[in-house]
Amino acid sequence: MKRLTPVLAAAWLTAGCNVKVTPATPTTATDQVAAGCPVPSAKITGSGQSGDACLEADVDCAPVCCTCPNGDGNAWAAAECAGGACAGGSKACADTETATLCPPPSTTTATDQSPALGCPTVPALTGTGTTGSSCASAKTDCAPACCPCGDGSGHQWAAAECKGGACTTAEQACTDTASATFCPAPPPTTRDAVAGCNGSPAMTGAGTTGAPCANADTDCLAVCCPCANSSDTWSAVECEAGACASKTQTCTDTASTTFCP
Repeated sequence: MKRLTPVLAAAWLTAGCNVKVTPATPTTATDQVAAGCPVPSAKITGSGQSGDACLEADVDCAPVCCTCPNGDGNAWAAAECAGGACAGGSKACADTETATLCPPPSTTTATDQSPALGCPTVPALTGTGTTGSSCASAKTDCAPACCPCGDGSGHQWAAAECKGGACTTAEQACTDTASATFCPAPPPTTRDAVAGCNGSPAMTGAGTTGAPCANADTDCLAVCCPCANSSDTWSAVECEAGACASKTQTCTDTASTTFCP
């Protein structure tokens, strides 16, 4: 077996030392402390700038500070070694962003309804932030809005919403917090009617037009309805949408050929 001469051996070793080793796949490194970018980073110790040769991101490339694009103010440190060279800051940040480093901002809502079915003048919601103001908690950071129930009941509730790190509009807060708890469905309509103006033993109510009611017979005062085609009459009561109906409405809704043949 032939031996290499000292000159040839030296040349061979020199040639081997000049071979450039390029990593097969890019390597990345990240560091985040208390949702922020640590300076200096304990995990990324390299000093290479963009374009400098590298083998491993964490030991060869200098960290850059990246800001979460969702506006929550979170940040992290990143480095990337790609194709044997340290990547620029924008590429390192884009290639290392994750939901762990930049969790989606949560949505919080807060509501209050006191006195019952009303918008409190001094709500438990203490925030003052207007639409677009930065927030973390709806209750303490966003000003409450008075939300009306759209059913004509006059019921209201107070609401605030913090979404994506910013206080929403009053309309959005009301839409996202509306529920049957604040705007309960009105009780079913109840009616009763008997011939003549003397009523019936079941008609014991005393509520006049607009008075709250749950049952026509026990809550609303009976009215005397005249027939248009004769001198006959009938007694009637009506509770609709939680309130005693007017005489005109009650007579209209209970008119029948039974009473006015």
